[in-house]
Amino acid sequence: MSDEAQPERVSLTNMSSLEELLLPYRPEELKRTVEVSYARLAPLGFSHEVMQFQFRKNEKLSFQFGVDQESGVRARDDAVAILDAMTAPSRAAQSVATGAPPEVQILWPGLLLMRVRIVTLNYVFKRFAPGTGKPTWFTVDVTVEEAPLKRITAEDIRSKGSFRV
Repeated sequence: MSDEAQPERVSLTNMSSLEELLLPYRPEELKRTVEVSYARLAPLGFSHEVMQFQFRKNEKLSFQFGVDQESGVRARDDAVAILDAMTAPSRAAQSVATGAPPEVQILWPGLLLMRVRIVTLNYVFKRFAPGTGKPTWFTVDVTVEEAPLKRITAEDIRSKGSFRV
């Protein structure tokens, strides 16, 4: 099959442990939210509110991927544990600053490269292995929020788009 028929898969990398989770299937849909915050000023006697720019909120991305261990495309057996570990602080944390869950790098080839934090994981387990009870088919709804390390400008967005770390 050609590369177009099998696009590169999405990867999530824990930036503390450098553990990588390559999604078993490339998600079919990505929801991206860009929101700008404005202060609403109400000068006396003015005919309208004055909108004063405050900041651009962190981008939010959400997508769903499925794991079907019986399809022939193997997913990591510990995919749930890897994702869950990206939502908890490390035992080695020595301060409030290091006590947060790790930043995660998301690479969606051809679309985006960002540092994010996982804000929600919603699992739906639908099929289980006889005998062990281990899930063999499930979906995960993932919501992440961008965690930029530096100020983002219009020029950066225009030149790099969603490829920023």
